[in-house]
Amino acid sequence: TIGEEITFAYLKDQTYIFIPGSGAYVFDMGNGVFNAVALSGLDEERIKGIVAASGYLVAYDSDAIYFSSLITPTDFVPSETTGAGSTKILGLGGAITGCLPIDNGFIIYTTGNMVAASYSGNSLLPFSFKELKGSAGVSALKYVAWNPAIPYHVAYTGTGLQQVDKNQAQHVFPEMTDFLTSGILETCLFDPATATFSAFTNTTGEFNVALNYVLNRYLVISYGRASLPYYTHALVFDMAIGRWGKVVVNH
Repeated sequence: TIGEEITFAYLKDQTYIFIPGSGAYVFDMGNGVFNAVALSGLDEERIKGIVAASGYLVAYDSDAIYFSSLITPTDFVPSETTGAGSTKILGLGGAITGCLPIDNGFIIYTTGNMVAASYSGNSLLPFSFKELKGSAGVSALKYVAWNPAIPYHVAYTGTGLQQVDKNQAQHVFPEMTDFLTSGILETCLFDPATATFSAFTNTTGEFNVALNYVLNRYLVISYGRASLPYYTHALVFDMAIGRWGKVVVNH
């Protein structure tokens, strides 16, 4: 499906890749090829993505999640014997845009809010769900930085940057939210005649933004003109020393 994001999940020494509109794949390292795999029991045309959590392969569509058998990750046929099943989620503030792993569970991102899924240990319903109060919507997974070694996500939401774990979503770095919504690039042109710098203003008034963690230490916020298919600048937060920096590089 054009516009949907490719997702992946690592489970039982295997990486699963899901391409909306195309299906699921695994990578054969020996032959260097991707092999299609069927997610039995699912209407794959409805599925938007996958995530791995607490030994389960989890798939999701716009308003429900589907958890696999504990024995076979690609088996989603509902069964009390294998543990496979599905559930609708109460507390969704909009359509599900993506799910990302966090310690002993995952976070469900929607267009209106976030819901935390925590491993319950109940084989009939392995996850319990809690709406994160104060959370805002995320329109795509590219707006969320996550790393299995870091106990929280950072998301660029409709109300600004939020730090997210299974208990709460709280606003952080308000000055960076102000900057990202300003439409002003930090690239400055130096005028030798007047010995002054001038800021370049984004004519669209909107940035294309993406978030990532790098090396388990740096939060990187990539941005650039919304009219470009790539990013031209990045804000870099060093979590070890608590300081921000800026770089100008096409990526």
